[in-house]
Amino acid sequence: MRSLTGQLVILLTLALLPLGLISVYQTRAVVDEAERLNQAALQAETESAAAAERELIREALGAAKGMSALGLEELRDECDSLLAEFVRFHPRFAYAGFADPMGNIVCASRATGINILDSEAFQGVVESGGPHIELVGRGRVTGIPVVVVADAVQREGAVEGYVMISIPSRIADALLNDESTERGLHLAAINNRGQVISATGGTETAEAHMPTGVLPEALFDRIGDTFEGWSNDGERRVFAISEIVPGSAAIVGSWPAAVAVDGHALWRARLSVTFPLLMWLAGMGVAFFGVQRLVIRHVSALASAMRQHALGRLSGGRIELDRPPDELKAAETAFNRMILLLAQAEAKQEQDLRDKEVLLREVHHRVKNNLQLIASIMNMQSRLTHSKEARRILADLQRRVRGLATLHRSLYTGAETTTIDAAELIRTLLADLAPLGPESGLEIETDLQEVHLYPDQAVPLSMLFSEAMTNAIKHAGKPDTGPAKIRVTLSVDDDDMVYFMLENTLGERLLPENDFDTGMGGLGTRLMRAFISQLEARAEQEQDERTYRYGVHFKRAEFTNDMRQ
Repeated sequence: MRSLTGQLVILLTLALLPLGLISVYQTRAVVDEAERLNQAALQAETESAAAAERELIREALGAAKGMSALGLEELRDECDSLLAEFVRFHPRFAYAGFADPMGNIVCASRATGINILDSEAFQGVVESGGPHIELVGRGRVTGIPVVVVADAVQREGAVEGYVMISIPSRIADALLNDESTERGLHLAAINNRGQVISATGGTETAEAHMPTGVLPEALFDRIGDTFEGWSNDGERRVFAISEIVPGSAAIVGSWPAAVAVDGHALWRARLSVTFPLLMWLAGMGVAFFGVQRLVIRHVSALASAMRQHALGRLSGGRIELDRPPDELKAAETAFNRMILLLAQAEAKQEQDLRDKEVLLREVHHRVKNNLQLIASIMNMQSRLTHSKEARRILADLQRRVRGLATLHRSLYTGAETTTIDAAELIRTLLADLAPLGPESGLEIETDLQEVHLYPDQAVPLSMLFSEAMTNAIKHAGKPDTGPAKIRVTLSVDDDDMVYFMLENTLGERLLPENDFDTGMGGLGTRLMRAFISQLEARAEQEQDERTYRYGVHFKRAEFTNDMRQ
């Protein structure tokens, strides 16, 4: 009787037994209504998920009917160019063509003059005599899997030909993927002959999710039905069938039975108001003092202890409950044990973090020292070299190595060992790259916003800046209206898009061109393209009479597991 469960069962059974008998009848009625609402909800969700697919197919049919009304047969001279222009302005369509009754392509966006009389798609539209939709595994013109949407062109009751529009199968399949498919929904579009024309994850996956024992063509006759059954891969699923194009195409949606029921269990929150109100009044009236005495005060004490522990104010690191039931006594013991283990784990974690930070700083320090050693060796070699061209090449390589060393120095001297402030890095590189002395006649302006980047982006950005700054110094000139200037801008917006721009004035050049002409065949330009590719960035260049601008936009990366490797 010390068990909390035993004591509460005795107290609450006296109050809830009559209401429990009544609930049997009410629950059955609610479940029946919920089932009906659930089926309607599944049907609506199927239609919603297939909305994009429906829109694309109807758009293609509408275009076919529009071409029929236009009379493509009568516009032979302009027909090919009109259809090519149509496909170009509708990127979701791969091909558009007009065939005469004998299957000759007399007008098309491309590849006119072929005959498709033996094509299954063409035979299908001829047999249907109207709108027809079919999946072709390999389009004769496009060479890829396509969904063919076709319609007959009629004049005064006679068929003059057929308009056909091809939709790439990958586009049709992709339109069936939305938020609902992430919860287990599988969609398959079928034509009036039961052929699967597109499906979630590709048409090759459709067969496994179709209901077993039901022919595909029979599904088209069950539009508007919702039923539960086994799929061909042996899973219990709920199926809903909805119409896409009247008489031509339908959509078959299916969910795992457990997901379909749980995802539409709104009826649990819509029980009658009277029943829970009576249950609450009777249950609370009988069990209030017992629950308050046996449960609430102990749970409140545990909750208070948890809050105090979270704030670091739990005196002694443990709690003592006042004569709790056996279950809560076990919770008290577990809580005290948890506090002890957490304290030990936190201490170990703090020590591990300190060790890791020291190790990271030491690694970056050693890498920086090694890079500086390499730069020094290059400098020594440069002094021993008599070739001016070789000296320039070594100077460029030395500048790039020093840039990498600067980055690693930022990692072990900064407050953060995993990210780098790009603004501070650029300032450091400027001191190494730019001729800032008054004798140079070149002014450097900066507008740098604090932007923290992981090394995967900081390295290519620093190297890109080094190359771009070198070009800016090389081409900087003094305009007629003022001194020669270079302006460096760095910012980030709320969407984590980083904007980097470098501007230099044009005019009479300050530095001789041969001071920067390394003769390395545009190595700097190739490096800049490589760094832009690493950043997945977009580069922009703009030039007017006085200024040259070079800008780069890229998305600041979030931390991922790949960065650990």
